[in-house]
Amino acid sequence: MGIYIQIKKINKKNEIYYYEVNTTQFDVKCPFYIGIDSLNKMLLIYKDLYFKELICNIDLINPSIPVCSIPAPLIARIITKVKQALKDNAFTEYISYEA
Repeated sequence: MGIYIQIKKINKKNEIYYYEVNTTQFDVKCPFYIGIDSLNKMLLIYKDLYFKELICNIDLINPSIPVCSIPAPLIARIITKVKQALKDNAFTEYISYEA
């Protein structure tokens, strides 16, 4: 069975691209939300749609998987897609992961 992680853009504000994340392959409450800070190369993971409850933040230049409520294998896959979007400067409607 393949892995699918839907990462759908919600909006952009001050060079931060906001996405909703959904998946059924990991034991995690979905959706949760991410912000990609394109200037500071940070991944911000939020619990809520209003981007007020920060779960964790990850430095994408020197990433390490943080201890948080999101499973490490899921975070690693999201980091892969986010780093590719940063490299290509392509923050499209979907940056979903499929394998």
